[in-house]
Amino acid sequence: MLQKIFPAFGTLNTISIFDNANKSAVLDEAEMLLKNMNARWSVFLDDSEISLINRLAGQEFVTVCPDTYDILKQSMMYSSITNGIFDVTMQPLIEYFIPKNCSDTPSTDEVKQLRSMVNYKDILFHKDCFEVKLKHPEQKISLGAIAKGYAANRITELFKQKG
Repeated sequence: MLQKIFPAFGTLNTISIFDNANKSAVLDEAEMLLKNMNARWSVFLDDSEISLINRLAGQEFVTVCPDTYDILKQSMMYSSITNGIFDVTMQPLIEYFIPKNCSDTPSTDEVKQLRSMVNYKDILFHKDCFEVKLKHPEQKISLGAIAKGYAANRITELFKQKG
């Protein structure tokens, strides 16, 4: 068995290959794939594609990698299917509640303001290239609810491709 353990997506990742053949190159490729996706999608990294989209919300389109474009398109599909119950534009609410004491209750006006920034339909896609934009300033994306599953699917595809 070959195994890699490394941090990405805010957690410790373990990838194991149970095969007698030497597949260390595939394991290295899987690790790099995950680390690259994490580098593009993390809201905690100032230079990630998602952070750039968030910073330029309401201003301009941002050119992103094909997998970033794809995960955002898939997010839109799941948001539509769930009528917005799943919504990757929840980051303003997450940022409000996470650092606060759970007993803090926001005012009705605060909730209304925060909710106005959450709308998956405000993720705009330039149809001729891999460009994405948030429609309004102060809107933000977080892929925390979908990134790990998407990444696991990509690793599965890689392993199938490499036999």
